[in-house]
Amino acid sequence: MAFPSGCNPKEPSAALPSLAGATPQLRLAPSAWLFGLQRIWQKQCEQALDHVNNLHWTALIESIVLGDGGPRHQATLQALLDAGASHRLTDRQGNTPLHLARQRGYADMVRRLEEAGAR
Repeated sequence: MAFPSGCNPKEPSAALPSLAGATPQLRLAPSAWLFGLQRIWQKQCEQALDHVNNLHWTALIESIVLGDGGPRHQATLQALLDAGASHRLTDRQGNTPLHLARQRGYADMVRRLEEAGAR
């Protein structure tokens, strides 16, 4: 996914997260609202792509743990990976996104994460 000039969603933001520590990306990832994620990246480009909320989850982790592993959540996970979200960040228990996807039996998400270099 291409970003407008000077726009990098991996850069920290001055924007305040919600009370739970969620950025707009974190709030949209579990619902697999891909269009909303793309609009945030294209229009605002001010939220940190790998922001960690109070639960110690990133948007990538939320797309797995709060998703159903179906096509919409797979597309959300892929969009996050394509934008450069880290597949190395872990939850509070030390679980990587790959481990979480395997644990839930989400074979297509496992494949996408492995194709992105997750081990």
